[in-house]
Amino acid sequence: MKSQAIHHLGLVMLGCSCVLVGCSTTPLDATREAAREDAALPRDANTLLVGAELALERKEYRNAARILAEASALSDDESLAERATRVAYEHHQYSYVIKSANRWLQINSTSEEAHRYAGFAALHMYRIDAAAEHFEALIDTAFISPQAGFMALAPQWLEEGSRPAVMALARRLLPKYERQAEAHFVLAQAALQSENMALARSSAERAVSLSPYWTPGKLLLARVYLIGGQKEAALQIAREIVAQDGKPENRMELAQLLFAAGQAAEGQRELDALLVLPETAAAAQRMAALLELEQGQYEAAAKRFRELVKAGRFVYESMFYLGQIAEQLKATSDAIELYTRVTAGDLTIPAQTRAARLKARSGKPADGAAHLQEFGREHPEAAIEIIGAQAVVLADLDQRSQALELLDKGIQDYPDHESLRTAKALLLERMQRTPQAIAEMRALVRDRPDDPTALNMLGYTLVDQTRQTREGFAMIEQALAQVPDNGAVLDSMGWALHKLGRNEDALPYLQRAMEHARDAEVAVHIGEVQWALGKLDDARTTWQAALKDFPDSTELKERLEKRK
Repeated sequence: MKSQAIHHLGLVMLGCSCVLVGCSTTPLDATREAAREDAALPRDANTLLVGAELALERKEYRNAARILAEASALSDDESLAERATRVAYEHHQYSYVIKSANRWLQINSTSEEAHRYAGFAALHMYRIDAAAEHFEALIDTAFISPQAGFMALAPQWLEEGSRPAVMALARRLLPKYERQAEAHFVLAQAALQSENMALARSSAERAVSLSPYWTPGKLLLARVYLIGGQKEAALQIAREIVAQDGKPENRMELAQLLFAAGQAAEGQRELDALLVLPETAAAAQRMAALLELEQGQYEAAAKRFRELVKAGRFVYESMFYLGQIAEQLKATSDAIELYTRVTAGDLTIPAQTRAARLKARSGKPADGAAHLQEFGREHPEAAIEIIGAQAVVLADLDQRSQALELLDKGIQDYPDHESLRTAKALLLERMQRTPQAIAEMRALVRDRPDDPTALNMLGYTLVDQTRQTREGFAMIEQALAQVPDNGAVLDSMGWALHKLGRNEDALPYLQRAMEHARDAEVAVHIGEVQWALGKLDDARTTWQAALKDFPDSTELKERLEKRK
């Protein structure tokens, strides 16, 4: 299974100068093209700055970042190197961030900001050794202590980098900071979010052993235990914390763990008490609303979300969930209006994408694309996410050629952003252009050789679509070693073993995959393996049960029709 996801070189005029045009679909091609173009650039920093300003005015951000990087290479002015770095970072041109930040560090080797920019750019590009070098310098010099450095940087790492990249970074940093509980804490956080439960557990336990009275470490260990199935151990830790320190935030954590562990009655008692405390009322209201939404109590959940909006708390998140409720109740106009109002926060792009899809499905397909185009004009900071969302909407409308054209243009503008390249590869496969899809996937793996998402995507495609099963199997093994509890990768491993004729070995992987990622494709695979093992009735039962959960799955319907 593919991981659940799952640059335009513009025109620049320098004085009365030449027009430089570049177009690429991979960073390697972009690098070669840029090298040729760099040779044609004027060798004067001031002239280059004029060209950079023109490029920025025309929104040719890749070109602007390239020209500024070249200008900074010709000057000893630290402020120019800083500007080149900032402009490149603001516009997601990470390879030029690294180039300009490295020049900045040549001019001022102690610049903390240069290390910060270079570190985050390297993290985005899955260059873990380079990222670790820069962040190690920050941890050692920019904070009152290494402990403070880890706790300050970790939320930013998790916000900007992929979860596996952050996990790899934390692992790379750990040997130097082995005695710091915070280093193990950050690794446990990243491992938990990357679906590597063994690493999350060992790291959280180590953090607690190093700092046994540190509440954040103990609460993280409780969450790890809960997700790993050790419910009583998790609740014991949380109850002990609340008994020793009954702060509202600790009680909130206990309530969440109780509900997650199936202890609803005790959880509700804690939640009811938190609802009447001024400092926790809004957070408790949010928790109650989410629980009711999960249980299908739409009216009760909607009432709570509306109260949160009225109180000015969790506003955008509440409007998103109100939009979901309206969509579930087939109130399409209300859902569109609510989603459209979500203009900030992590749910912005999902909300706008849902609004666009609903508009497109309401009889006016062009309205969906127009909605995202308008939002993109008003929110240029979300350009990359908008391109991806537009491509999804176009593909859903079977306008796949237009979606591919849009992604190609996006990759020209932002060749350092793997999400667009991943989207293109998956779209090509959906269009049954398998050789081209595999070429795109191989380019991603070449640029990000340790990225489990890229490895799994290519590995599964080779196993499923070609005769290169053993090569694909090896890539899936690499991915699984990093994220051993990821449902998509477990499914890929099971399917690869099936393709290799190892059906007895395949079934446990597929069953674990279904536990971690309920998906129609996983159910199809389980049934196929059961069928290959001669368990025909079991296979039919698997497909019939899955069809109840996924009634629109054509694959499940086809299997049941063919295997009567």
